[in-house]
Amino acid sequence: MAHSDKTKLLLAEELKRQCRTTQFSRITIGGLCAACGLDRRTFYYHFRDIYDLAAWIFDHSLVKFLPSENGYPGIREIEEALTLLKKDASFYRRALDDNSQNALGRHILAHSAQNYAAARKKLLGTDALSEEDLFAIDYHCFGSLGIIRRWLYHDCKPAPEQVAQLIVSVMPAALRQIYNTSEKSGELSEKKA
Repeated sequence: MAHSDKTKLLLAEELKRQCRTTQFSRITIGGLCAACGLDRRTFYYHFRDIYDLAAWIFDHSLVKFLPSENGYPGIREIEEALTLLKKDASFYRRALDDNSQNALGRHILAHSAQNYAAARKKLLGTDALSEEDLFAIDYHCFGSLGIIRRWLYHDCKPAPEQVAQLIVSVMPAALRQIYNTSEKSGELSEKKA
């Protein structure tokens, strides 16, 4: 592992550790650096601010479970993503509580919407989506994030498998097609047949 990646992981683990006891808005870059034995310049070499670090944590650990133009996750990937969220629940609870301009929730929404749009365009073989498709994407992204936040605040109950099934079962049909066309989600396609 490159030294740069080790430093990022060190900062990420410290941010997650501090989120167990401290509100996200009260965690400082100086405090993170001091706990890691790093100089503030090292932090700024890797990240713009604490929100950029939070986004990196999400991207580094969960982005592989979201739809992208290169592939579609299946229901198992949603379960795996929820399991990782549960593992770092205190971090995600605290980070998603913050509603500032660069907050993690905004990053997740933008990233999810962009990826669903790319996957839908690929599925349809088009460069532009209808207003209905765009609405379905926004509806699903906002709704899923809201449900996941609520799930995190309720001690991650029910189990990740149940939440994943529910998320897919209420997904707009236009987006469910993304999952149904995936080789990975054969299980879901078979259940629908």
